[in-house]
Amino acid sequence: MHKDKQTRLIDFINDNLNILKKILKKYETEDNAGEKEILLAALERKAEESVESAIKLNQDLLEEKGEVAKSYYSSFIDLKKLDIFSENFLDKIASTAGFRNRLAHEYMDLDEKITIKTIKKILKIYPKYLLRIIKYVNKDQK
Repeated sequence: MHKDKQTRLIDFINDNLNILKKILKKYETEDNAGEKEILLAALERKAEESVESAIKLNQDLLEEKGEVAKSYYSSFIDLKKLDIFSENFLDKIASTAGFRNRLAHEYMDLDEKITIKTIKKILKIYPKYLLRIIKYVNKDQK
């Protein structure tokens, strides 16, 4: 039961990361301020969806172990119980939960440069996160 849900979330995150890359490329080459604003909004939405889905995935994986994360941030930190990530990596990726909260609740106060920098960070670390999660989820099939 969990595996199907986990696979759907993994696929969704992966698809979102591919969309994020395409939008970011357009954003970085766009000269029109109005178009750039629309692309930034799309980047923010896809980033929020990606992080939110990762949090749901984390919570599902932890639930299988009889654990419950107390916060979005801790849903990443608590993955140390799966023994597939270093604490350093989990600290880095857990900070994206705070970014998700800012996207959802403080959207009027976001700094564009910090937003783009964080989206680039997501594009760098989430593929590594997904590879390890996929390996973990599929370990029982061997």
